[in-house]
Amino acid sequence: MKTQIRLSILAITAFAASFASAQSLYQAGDTSIHFVGKAALVYEDNIYLQRANEVGDKRFEFTAGLEFKLAPDKASSTTLLVENLSLMYFKEDLDDNFLNVRFNSKYDSGVVLSEVHASYKEDYTSRFDLDATSDTFGVLVLRDTTNAGGSVKYGISQLTSVKAAIDYTDTSYEDIMVDGQPFTIYDDRESYTIPVTFFYKVRPKVDLTAGVRYRNTETEGNVEYSDLYYYVGAVGELFSPVIYADLTVGYQERDAKGNLADSDSASYKFSLIYTGDPKGTAYFTLARDYRTSAVNSSTYAFTSAAIGGNYAVTDTIGVNAAIVYGESVYEESDREDDIRMVRLGASYQPNDYFTVDASYYRRDVDGSTADYVNNEFRVSASLRY
Repeated sequence: MKTQIRLSILAITAFAASFASAQSLYQAGDTSIHFVGKAALVYEDNIYLQRANEVGDKRFEFTAGLEFKLAPDKASSTTLLVENLSLMYFKEDLDDNFLNVRFNSKYDSGVVLSEVHASYKEDYTSRFDLDATSDTFGVLVLRDTTNAGGSVKYGISQLTSVKAAIDYTDTSYEDIMVDGQPFTIYDDRESYTIPVTFFYKVRPKVDLTAGVRYRNTETEGNVEYSDLYYYVGAVGELFSPVIYADLTVGYQERDAKGNLADSDSASYKFSLIYTGDPKGTAYFTLARDYRTSAVNSSTYAFTSAAIGGNYAVTDTIGVNAAIVYGESVYEESDREDDIRMVRLGASYQPNDYFTVDASYYRRDVDGSTADYVNNEFRVSASLRY
């Protein structure tokens, strides 16, 4: 509790300072340091994602951290964010502190475009967002996620270029104690992905693409998956100067070791962003890919469609909304999950430092194994100084 009080005092102090000065917390040449903080009151009516015996609870969330920026407007730029999230529940014994670290560095010479990233995040398993889903439910278990990778895009000529990347992810779950003995609910897993994409410019702002992606996933359940995805696509202003599109479609093969989940299927990802209105943007995405379950390391194909957008009502008030439909189909069982998610939100930002947000979030899962509804109401105030 003392740590949480100190974080709260630090947030209040930085908030007061933000109105007294228009500068960052520290500035020296191309280097700046910003304080980032957030305080939120959250209510969830089914925090364990159960179909019966639902438990609702309120919690306070306090986030405090520092963001380091080096040459943000130069050809080479670097950002490092280190923050701590503190949770205080009203009834349940779930109070905890979580560390979040993100690093990103970019370089653009006009011929070579490179990027390096790394992150580490601690959290509970049942956190979810609109752009991702999880098949973990029914209990809250601590989860650590580590990610690192990078990419290089090289211009071969005025019309052609090639991009190669590598991405590594490690997800670890903490065992729970049952009768004094550790009991594993979810399988840890690690994976690395290597995509190679060729670009051919057919118009000044449109590239056709073709490539291959290799992905290897190893799990604690002694199951290993090797995926090959062959694809073609296009990226740029395909239909209109106010519509940005990133489209890929192809065929994916999954080779399994440790079970009988060898499979193959069409895979794709379509993303459209509309920017024709200066007050707002809208987007639509459609995607299908193989995923690896944390439960028994099984394979499932996840297909999702999302539509959403945001709109500036005034210079300081904005609204946003999104709807997602997803379907998970498992290869080695008759389990299927239909997932529906809705988010409605509004924000108030009187200056560049301070923002107040209010949001409603609903997740409805209808499946043969997972079957639950979760509603979340959140009000938060955030600061970047």
